[in-house]
Amino acid sequence: MSDGDAVLFTEPGARWRAVAYGPLLCLLVLVLELVTASPVHWFALIFCGALIAAFVALQVVAGRRHVSVELTESTLRQGTETLPLTGIAAVLPERDEHSWNDEEWESARALGELSGVPRRRKAIGLRLRDGGLAQAWARDHRGLRTALGAALEADGEEALVGSAEEQGGVDGVEPRSSGGAEPGSTDGLGQRGVDGAEERRVDSSESRGVAAVERHSADGAELHGADGAEQRGADGVERHADGAAVPLVKDRNEQHSENGADR
Repeated sequence: MSDGDAVLFTEPGARWRAVAYGPLLCLLVLVLELVTASPVHWFALIFCGALIAAFVALQVVAGRRHVSVELTESTLRQGTETLPLTGIAAVLPERDEHSWNDEEWESARALGELSGVPRRRKAIGLRLRDGGLAQAWARDHRGLRTALGAALEADGEEALVGSAEEQGGVDGVEPRSSGGAEPGSTDGLGQRGVDGAEERRVDSSESRGVAAVERHSADGAELHGADGAEQRGADGVERHADGAAVPLVKDRNEQHSENGADR
């Protein structure tokens, strides 16, 4: 039990006032002997009073340790055994008094360290989270049943609220971080900027290369095809002589022979 848990139901198991019952009885006998002028048994009455008190005190200690019950907002204590409410799935209905058949939970283990349900206590069937059954017990078993059912309902509502808040936090945060960059985020802009710049550089380089090749091919074809043919066709022999050695030698021989004839 934590310090902040409120006690919803409690049974001490035994009360210390019972220790005084024996000595009070011996005191009453002593008073009667004094009033009636009878012989007073001082030693016997004192001895009996002390012996009874000691014996009852042992019973009170054992009862408070082994058969006390305490229910808080988070735990159920039966004797020396404490069971968290999170381990209890449901409180089972009471046994039908008119039925000849025993309920399944009546043969289950009783909570606490005792071998069974203590005397003068009635059992309450519990279904545990692990699928097992157990018997809680109390002198006021109906009061414990009511308080335990209310505590389990409150605990279930808190668990539902906690799970809903956790689910809402997961739905609101994690998908944006794990599913990709948010719209308008720095990562998305940087990625789009890098991809766009690379695409523009690749496109411009490819377009410039294609345009240069096309221009080179077109200009070269036109120059070599059209201008070269027109120049060679218009210049005639001289252009052809510049490109061939034989016509040039022939012209020089004719010039030398003409120069010799003139001489």
